[in-house]
Amino acid sequence: MGLPILIPHPPNSNLIIKMNKILLTTLSLAAFTATSTAQITPSQTTDDDGCTTTIDCFKFDIIDAGPVGTDISNGGAITVKGNLTGGTYLPDVSGYNITSFVSNFNSTGTTVATINNGVLSFTGSVALVTTGSQLGNADGLGENCRTLDFSFYQCTVVDESSELFQQIRNAEADGVKVYFGAIGNERESVAFSDAFKYNERTKTYEYDSTDAFITDGKESITMYYLDSRGNAVEFKSAEEGTTTVFKDFKVTVECVDCVPEPSSTALLGLGALTLLIRRKR
Repeated sequence: MGLPILIPHPPNSNLIIKMNKILLTTLSLAAFTATSTAQITPSQTTDDDGCTTTIDCFKFDIIDAGPVGTDISNGGAITVKGNLTGGTYLPDVSGYNITSFVSNFNSTGTTVATINNGVLSFTGSVALVTTGSQLGNADGLGENCRTLDFSFYQCTVVDESSELFQQIRNAEADGVKVYFGAIGNERESVAFSDAFKYNERTKTYEYDSTDAFITDGKESITMYYLDSRGNAVEFKSAEEGTTTVFKDFKVTVECVDCVPEPSSTALLGLGALTLLIRRKR
């Protein structure tokens, strides 16, 4: 129910992590397949049988998530809960929740989640993977409705005051190029100086990793540099100095409402009238 449409992985992508629309093929996260990222437009249509299909897009206001504040292993699950608001056709929904797998690319194999003002954050480099089954099992909608899509904005963040940033700045001052991505694979990585933009308000360096890809879930996604021999070396503070932030959640819903045709309604009414007359006799 609600399974995504699979499309081939872009062959020449220089991005590293597809964070919000990838299908989990195994819990070991050995391989990923990108799914459709086409924009869904709200619509409402009625067919010849009197069934009205409504597709609507909501803002998903996250108010709770779990587990938080404790280690989550690679392939573990997290459930986010909140309210759906701002639809075009359908009313707001309270108490909606959906579960996703947590794919973390940290060398320790674990991550810790926190939630603050509707923003979900994880230590290190993390992806949220929502399968077709999890879309189908999302809770809080009416019996004639289902979840078509769950999306969000994702950002990889390095704090200006962190030890990791000091290490990055020192390396770049020495003329060493710093990368973020699958360690040792520069073609599937991005240069820190090019990809990470400074946010004056938060005093952090941020990289929009919403639409990035990874080709092999066994790889570690981290901050690294190349030493004088060309060997890739991970920064010691890479994991604790990197945060993955998820916000601006959106949910697309499909509802089908069927109303009996006039002829069917008339037949039902006639049958009820006949039954009533028989009872009176």
